[in-house]
Amino acid sequence: MISLTGLQDDYVHDGRVLFEILTDHALPEALRQHRATLTDLVRAYKDINAPLGKLGKRTLREATVAIGSSDARYIAFKAELAELTRRRDALATRMIRMIEDAEFGGIPIDEEAAGRLIQAARELLESDR
Repeated sequence: MISLTGLQDDYVHDGRVLFEILTDHALPEALRQHRATLTDLVRAYKDINAPLGKLGKRTLREATVAIGSSDARYIAFKAELAELTRRRDALATRMIRMIEDAEFGGIPIDEEAAGRLIQAARELLESDR
C-alpha cells in the first residue's frame, strides 16, 4: 500500500511490494526498469531467508539428523549452523537493502551488484554449510 500511494516512511519493512502481480503503470520507475532482476533477487532472498525457503528446509532436515545422531555430531552441527546463519544474515541484509531502496526509495538497482547477490545466494544454498 505504501508503494501504491507513494507515501514515505523511515523504517525497515516487514514485507515487500508484490510487484509481480501489479501492472507496470502501478509501479515506481525503479521497479519497472529492473523488474526481471528484482524478481530473481526477491526469489533468492526468499530461498535463503524464509523459514520454509530452501535454506530453512535444508537446515531443518540437517538438524533432525544431527539431533538423532551423537552429542558430538549435534554440537558440531550447531557450530556449522551458527556460521551458516552469520553468512546468511550478512547476505540477506544486503539483499533487502537493495530491494527496499528500489521499492520505497526509487533507487534503481545496480544490475551487476544484484547479480552478485543472487549468485552468492545460490552458492550459499549449494554449500555444504
